[in-house]
Amino acid sequence: MNKKGIILVLVLGVILVVVIVSMVIISVMLSQTRLTKHQVDRTKAKYAAQAGINYALEMLRIGPAAGGWDYNHNYTLCNNTSAGCSLNNSDLPYKVNITIGSATGCNGLACVNATVNYTYTDR
Repeated sequence: MNKKGIILVLVLGVILVVVIVSMVIISVMLSQTRLTKHQVDRTKAKYAAQAGINYALEMLRIGPAAGGWDYNHNYTLCNNTSAGCSLNNSDLPYKVNITIGSATGCNGLACVNATVNYTYTDR
């Protein structure tokens, strides 16, 4: 058998292996990029919800007489492009829903039940 033929087959085999390994590496890198982006979005949304809770607590603390909130309402914080917002802020990439109602079992103390739901989307 001709040595040139064997070398050609060997070189083609090496090229095929390198291409396959490269495709696997690129696939893993793209998958990790998507997972990282998703985790970053989840973290941003979590902090947006926590900021919504802090904002709601402050609005409840100052009360409706000083421009704050009253109890038993649903407020939605979101950017200007979202529909149904109570408060608009173009810097918010997330929609944060805050439901405020009277709490039970407070043993005579003034307390409030607040629920925060959030969604995150790409802009």
